Amino acid sequence: MVSLRISTVFCFFFIFASLTSANGATTVHGKLFQATTNFIMTSCQATHYPEICYNSLQSYASLVRRRPRQLALIALSVSLDRARSMSAALSRMKAANRGSMSRREVGAMKDCLETLGDSVYLLKQSVKEMEGMGNTGNWGLQINDLQTWVSAALTDEDTCMEGFSGDGAVDVAEIKSEVRSSILRVAQLTSNALDFIN
Repeated sequence: MVSLRISTVFCFFFIFASLTSANGATTVHGKLFQATTNFIMTSCQATHYPEICYNSLQSYASLVRRRPRQLALIALSVSLDRARSMSAALSRMKAANRGSMSRREVGAMKDCLETLGDSVYLLKQSVKEMEGMGNTGNWGLQINDLQTWVSAALTDEDTCMEGFSGDGAVDVAEIKSEVRSSILRVAQLTSNALDFIN
């Protein structure tokens, strides 16, 4: 009987301790996550597109952990992923609408794909450079390379967008609207990544 009571008390104590420990860990994790999301929100206020910045990065809070360099790296990676997706979507769009587009429109799509391909390459190089930051011992040169490459990627995206704005080369309204909005988002993400680097 005494043995049973001791076992019961011990079991109750073990469960209570486990729950308390789990609750404490959850609280710490919750505070850390909140601090990181606040860090992302504050950092995004310094970019050209703060709302887009926060919405695109908040899901990576566990990877950021209030590290500015990591935040810049993830912003670059998000921009690269979006540019790759846009390039693939544009290729499919070009193939699907080949019969309904004029030679001028096909040319505009081809030019856009080429400049977007350049942008993807430059962003890929930038991500690689950011991942190896500090390994060469020449921090200033690496930052300068990053600024140059990301700025060039942004220019490529703007160039692509020009063919789909105003009275440019593409007349098909649906294509123009879809491409412009998608390229604009890529450019906004790239601009925010450049703000973090700067």
